[in-house]
Amino acid sequence: MQLERIAAVVRPRRPWEAVDLGFMMARAWWPQVARAWLAIVAPFAVVAAVAIAVSSLSAAPLWALVVVWWAKPLYDRVPLYVLSRALFGAVPGVREVVGTMPRLWLSQGFRALTLRRFDPMRSFLLPVGQLEGLQGADHGRRTAVLKAGAGETASWLTVACLVFELATFTALVGLLDMLRPEHVEPSFWQIFAFLGGGDAPAWYAWLGLGLYVLAVSLIEPFYVAGGFALYLNRRTQLEGWDVELAFRRLARRLQVSPFARAAAVLLAVSLATAGAVEAQPGEAQAEGTPRDPQEAVAEVLADPEFGSRLTEPRWRLRFESEATSAKADVSLGFFAGLVTLLGQFFEVVMWALAAAVVAALVVAAVRRLALPRRLERPEDERGPTVIAGLDVSAESLPDDVPAAALAAWRAGRPEEALSLLYRGALAWLVERRRLPAQESWTEDDCLRHLSGAHEVPLVTAVAASPRETPLVDYFARLTRTWQRTAYAHRPPSDDEVQELASGWPVHFRAAAGARP
Repeated sequence: MQLERIAAVVRPRRPWEAVDLGFMMARAWWPQVARAWLAIVAPFAVVAAVAIAVSSLSAAPLWALVVVWWAKPLYDRVPLYVLSRALFGAVPGVREVVGTMPRLWLSQGFRALTLRRFDPMRSFLLPVGQLEGLQGADHGRRTAVLKAGAGETASWLTVACLVFELATFTALVGLLDMLRPEHVEPSFWQIFAFLGGGDAPAWYAWLGLGLYVLAVSLIEPFYVAGGFALYLNRRTQLEGWDVELAFRRLARRLQVSPFARAAAVLLAVSLATAGAVEAQPGEAQAEGTPRDPQEAVAEVLADPEFGSRLTEPRWRLRFESEATSAKADVSLGFFAGLVTLLGQFFEVVMWALAAAVVAALVVAAVRRLALPRRLERPEDERGPTVIAGLDVSAESLPDDVPAAALAAWRAGRPEEALSLLYRGALAWLVERRRLPAQESWTEDDCLRHLSGAHEVPLVTAVAASPRETPLVDYFARLTRTWQRTAYAHRPPSDDEVQELASGWPVHFRAAAGARP
């Protein structure tokens, strides 16, 4: 690498400043990059579109766009190849780029499209494989060193360029729709619906693919250039390219001027003579016992001043004086302390709110698990005597509800018979099961709350346990029979009444005695 031929100013930069340098490189050599890019990408997009159109996937044109998008790591090698050579004064032509790409794709394309396809630092690490030719373990070690100083910036560069790419694609569709004649229907915004499988003219799919290729062609070279500049900046920090270039410039000046060479020789002789005169015999190193270079390097590295760096960012007016700068430092220091204090205050408030929310959730969970029936009617509180317009008080019911119901049935009074069975069941549920019934409840409300299939505000449903499922089934059958008899005037058969009457004591009277 001939650093003296580099076209950019080589110096350590901040990461985003390095990205800006990459964007400037892309603008400076945009014609060369664009020609090489279109020579590769345009034919590839056409081939992908034709292949999808003639295949079984022709009904889903979105696949053509997916293929073009997935192959972006292959295109990225085009602007990197052009910029990496143009930066050192050797701008490649389109024919050279087209002839070189197949070799790069065959050697590195598989990993680029599989293992490294979704690497957020793709443009930053691309030069490691393409320019340095590293693979396998060497590639891993090299990338680990490079990521330490610019990996986060490279990832955000990927996110930013992806957003710009989508925004550019949307803007192009909107521009075409603004220029669309009124007689052309539907709107070009239907491109998005068609790519997703909606209805629109078939040529909208290929128009959308062309607009996407154009959006990628406008953004992707800048993305690659930004990653390449980050890579160059990281190597400058690690290898001291700026220092090397400074020494090379000094060496060229010494070679050009004979007077400078003579002055340098005289200066070196003078320093050597002065050192020999001032050195004490006891301090001079014994001849024949040279110092170990490893020990010297270790001593230098052990010095805390070696390699230390301190960055103090602050706001400063462009044309302020030193006194104004000192006052600004004091003012900014006050505001910085105030912001820090406010931040600590809000941090305490947020932690307190989080603790309160957690405590409320814990209390709610404990109450829910330990007191599942905390809203049921207390033992000493009497339930309603009228539910759904039916009298369910103990005084309105006979001692033997099933016998009275059968007697009414045989006497030809079916509604009275079913009413006795149903009212007796409700009275038992309100008194024994503590059903939190209300006068406004309907028959369906009672059934839903008994089965636990419904909850109303401020009322906890009395859910039936597995062993109470027969009770719920019986009450559901009794409720439906009562509703058909009372409202539809469709009395049940004699067998159904006999079954309901014989089953009533099993679920109610047998557990609570003769009276509910």
